[in-house]
Amino acid sequence: MTDHTAVEAVSLGELTAASRQTRVVTVSLEWVAYAALIALALILRLAELDRVPMDRQEITQALSAYRAVTPGVTIEAALTSSPFMEALQSISFGILGGSELAARLMTVFGSIGLILSPLLFRALLGRGRTLILSILLAVSPVLFAAARSSSPVIWTMLFVIISLWGLWRFASTRGTAYGVIAVAGFAVAALLVEPGGIPLVLIVIAAGVLVRLTSSLNERGMYTYEESSASESTGVAFEALRALPWAAGIGAAALVLIMISTGFFTQMDGLSGIGEVLSGFLTGFTHGESPALFPISVTLFYELFTVLFAAAAVIAALRSGLDDFTRFLIAWIVLAAVAVIFWRGAGADHALWLIVPLTILASHAASSLLGDLPDNHLWRVPAWGRWVVALGAVAIIAVFTLALHDVARTLIFSPDGSLNGVQFTPEGVVLTLIPILFMIITYFLIASVWGDRASLQGLSLGLLVFGLISSIGSGWRASVERSDSPNELIHDQEAVSRDYWLMRQTLLDLTEWGGAEFNTIEVRAVADSDSVIAWALRDFPNATYHYRLEETLYAPIIITPDFGVDILPEITTNYVGQDFTLRSFWEPSVVFLTELPGWWTQNRTRVEITAVERVIVWVRGDVYAGIQANNDEGGAG
Repeated sequence: MTDHTAVEAVSLGELTAASRQTRVVTVSLEWVAYAALIALALILRLAELDRVPMDRQEITQALSAYRAVTPGVTIEAALTSSPFMEALQSISFGILGGSELAARLMTVFGSIGLILSPLLFRALLGRGRTLILSILLAVSPVLFAAARSSSPVIWTMLFVIISLWGLWRFASTRGTAYGVIAVAGFAVAALLVEPGGIPLVLIVIAAGVLVRLTSSLNERGMYTYEESSASESTGVAFEALRALPWAAGIGAAALVLIMISTGFFTQMDGLSGIGEVLSGFLTGFTHGESPALFPISVTLFYELFTVLFAAAAVIAALRSGLDDFTRFLIAWIVLAAVAVIFWRGAGADHALWLIVPLTILASHAASSLLGDLPDNHLWRVPAWGRWVVALGAVAIIAVFTLALHDVARTLIFSPDGSLNGVQFTPEGVVLTLIPILFMIITYFLIASVWGDRASLQGLSLGLLVFGLISSIGSGWRASVERSDSPNELIHDQEAVSRDYWLMRQTLLDLTEWGGAEFNTIEVRAVADSDSVIAWALRDFPNATYHYRLEETLYAPIIITPDFGVDILPEITTNYVGQDFTLRSFWEPSVVFLTELPGWWTQNRTRVEITAVERVIVWVRGDVYAGIQANNDEGGAG
């Protein structure tokens, strides 16, 4: 009896060990792909994150959070239009100190959450399409730039997607927790994150209502197509909306709003931040810093490949019959395009209103390129066939792109903006036409052997791969390499110059060389307390801000705008100055149509970049003499 029990125990132990070993060995490559995608996304988003100057909107938001966690700061308090971002940045500033990295780090993590958000709908989309959608979001240039600029729009979009997931799950399971998540998520997105949250929530809700209204018409026989099971599971019925736990959801939303806006009940005046969000929403109908239809322009400028694949997905869906999910995405895009016409407060990052649903549609077209091909031609299409065609397509498109760059550079030098004055080089014209001819020949050659579908899939797959690679480069160029270039469309005509870093380092060096500890040297600046200069002086406890130049006299360090000859003689005779360009401007309204290809491909036009904010850092003569003496004693040159 004992022996028999021992044998059973050993067998059970071996079985358990084998089961554990099987679970370890059979880890899906899908999750390995997600791990690699997260690692790549984090590397790209964190690289040089603290070496890119912040724009004015970032600085205003960061200063508001910096005031909340830094005692004795001389910057005047100001209301923020994003209580949620102030709470996040207050936490990061409290842990990491006031820096560009700390100001942006939380939003980087938020962008990772947005990239992984398709996993919430994995059961609906399928494993392959979910992974492809995450990849497309990871390489999106606009999402990449928004993540590196602490944009609150990323958090708005993330909360809306989580709310949609909660609404979908509640409609399927009637779970109370899902309903609370849906209601609270929409409330946070609308009232706590940024003024653009209210339009986005209204857009999504209106899109869902339109889908359900048209679905009811279809059920009454006005349409004849047959809905798929996927569309039936995604449609949010009005019965589900009425069954939502509104009381619990509103209570949870109110608690979250109060806790975050007041810093967990430590700053009760923080509730005014919700009023600022509402005020910003209303003001957005009459005032806006960005041009009209700016989010649409940004979408077409940076996300052209996504738009093309989304259009292909819509065309394919129209031929096979639209389901509720696709119709919801189309309605979302159309309503978002209409919203940016009337709500002028939308900036470059609000292009995510359009880009996210477009990317979801594009993922459907991209996933269809990996489907099985029928064996209905001369030979069976091998598994590697489409990839060989795709590789050839990538090479052909790359050659075409190089030739296009040469033609675009030539168009820039048209004296009057017409084609008559352009002198095209024969090499450029030939190199532009040859790839097009090669693409046509490749299509018919592959189609004659493997069929039209195999040829089209291979070439489209090559375009997709090329689009992924170019999107990574476009995002890096816009948000890192050309972060100080106002002619980069996403910067909306104005950018903070890299001279900011030189000015900041100069001030820190003056403090060190002058013998002051912890940046305690007195600095008087003719500037606003929420300006670029204020961010540069954030950790100078004796920095003050003034409106009149006379109020700054006799301070050890003075920072003034570059008035030219209007500088007071007391300053020019008693101080040593160094000028810095802080902000530059570029005017796109005078760009000729012939310059658009060069602007789109290389960000080059004939329009010059001009400085709009130049300042001079003045050091009092005796302080400068002491610095020179310290340098001589220390052996510095």
